[in-house]
Amino acid sequence: MSSETPDISVVLPTMNESENIREVVSGVFGSCRDFQVEVIVVDDGSTDGTIEIVEEMARGLDIKLISRGRRMGISSALLDGFESAKGKVLGAMDADLSHPPETIPRLVRPILDGDADMTIGSRYRGEGGTVNWPRSRWLISKAATFLVRPLTGASDPMSGLFFMRNDILKGEELSRRGWKLCLDILVRTRPERVVEIPYTFRDRRGGSTKMGPGTIMDFMINVLDLYVHRLFGSSLGSLIKFSTVGGIGVLLNLEIVYALVEYLSIDYRISATASFFIVAINNFFWNKIWSFRDRRTAPRVVGRQLARYVLTSLVSLAINLAVLTSLVELFGIYYLAAQLMAIAVAVTANFTVNSRWVFRGRERR
Repeated sequence: MSSETPDISVVLPTMNESENIREVVSGVFGSCRDFQVEVIVVDDGSTDGTIEIVEEMARGLDIKLISRGRRMGISSALLDGFESAKGKVLGAMDADLSHPPETIPRLVRPILDGDADMTIGSRYRGEGGTVNWPRSRWLISKAATFLVRPLTGASDPMSGLFFMRNDILKGEELSRRGWKLCLDILVRTRPERVVEIPYTFRDRRGGSTKMGPGTIMDFMINVLDLYVHRLFGSSLGSLIKFSTVGGIGVLLNLEIVYALVEYLSIDYRISATASFFIVAINNFFWNKIWSFRDRRTAPRVVGRQLARYVLTSLVSLAINLAVLTSLVELFGIYYLAAQLMAIAVAVTANFTVNSRWVFRGRERR
């Protein structure tokens, strides 16, 4: 094995791929004779001899084995592989022969030549296509591609065959959930120069597919997370927590408004204003320590955030009162129902401003 810095690091996630792994690894080294290559196999608890085959091949080739002992997911495997890679270009491909190793030079050359930041093997561009793929899998793939089209202009953003500069992921916190890391990289790192290379995808020749209901559910959660990231600059988890804090605040808001109107005979608009500020202060601290996990406690930081939050709250209050008054005075809607709808109108804008402005600079995810 050479001590030189590899040109390419190819990461292969495996789980019970004994029927394919020898041919895949040989194909990678055989197709990349003009490059210095290292192969990183990340195994998730194979019991069919895959690990033993890799260990045997590693005696004469630049192969690194990361044995994780249990199934932890493809995206997670790829990220672990990238973290240990030394190559100038990092790449991912399946270990089931669905991705032809002979495509690697065409994917790597634009990056090494400085013409691309990331390259993607595309089934849906130019001469690309699929062979021996069940119609149901093709339909799922096309539907998934359509679902994420607003997130990226790539024709095949869910491709498992992709390469990138080794600094693309630095400083980025990517999701370890699921199996479509390429999409996550495209949306979160937003590489400027993405080149798609057509190739023909062939369904696995041996072993069994790892896709199941769990992987589809993970994909849907990831897509929602990416839409939240793109629209609000935050995560799905933060949105859920923010909504939970807001939901509790809504109940508190309604109780305060009801008490002020029914027991103290205060005008409903004044009651809504007083209630808004009480709930806003309460929500600020819960959102800071829980929704956005902002641990910065320096008085200067907290004071600046609180000032921004108050300003944001004033804008939200204006929206709230405008909608509330319109619903009550123009449409005759019961004031508590109108208040609930008014809060719903303001919450999306409120979350966006909090994520991108009030709590900006926090550690993400």
